[in-house]
Amino acid sequence: MEDTLSKAITLFKNEDFSSSFKIFQQLAEKGDPIAQYHLGLIYGEGLDVPEDEEAAMKLYMLSAKQGYAQAQCIIGMAYSNGYLLPRDYKEATKWFLLSATQGDGGAQICLGVAYAKGQGVPKDIVIAHMWISLSLDQEFNAISQGHLSILEDQMSHEQIEMAQTLMREWLAKRN
Repeated sequence: MEDTLSKAITLFKNEDFSSSFKIFQQLAEKGDPIAQYHLGLIYGEGLDVPEDEEAAMKLYMLSAKQGYAQAQCIIGMAYSNGYLLPRDYKEATKWFLLSATQGDGGAQICLGVAYAKGQGVPKDIVIAHMWISLSLDQEFNAISQGHLSILEDQMSHEQIEMAQTLMREWLAKRN
């Protein structure tokens, strides 16, 4: 099954969406969360199939409930934005946390922003800084830097040091 999934992902990356769709569909029906996520991307973007955002969201939810971090982040964003799911910041932060603790940079930024704004969680700029700092050196580095710059303008030197200490402690527990 792993070789089949790898083949489907390679086809997807090479933009052979119709071939990857067939494989992802078979694997998704067997409950594979990575296939469900990718099938959701295909439906959500209408890649060689009619666009169907509701089908995509159902697939993301199936994948997220099985612990797939990227799908969990998408579910969190959907709740946060009220897109195809009711706006619910508390539910959004639940999904962001599940994804962020697996190292998903997008979810780490979203969780940090939630703490910065007090959306679904108590407002805490130190925790916000910690989560956004964890996303550095991932694909969202420029976004992370922008958010950190805004936060640091509101923080004391001691708060920044505390956030950095929390980040190091979190990383040490993870490794």
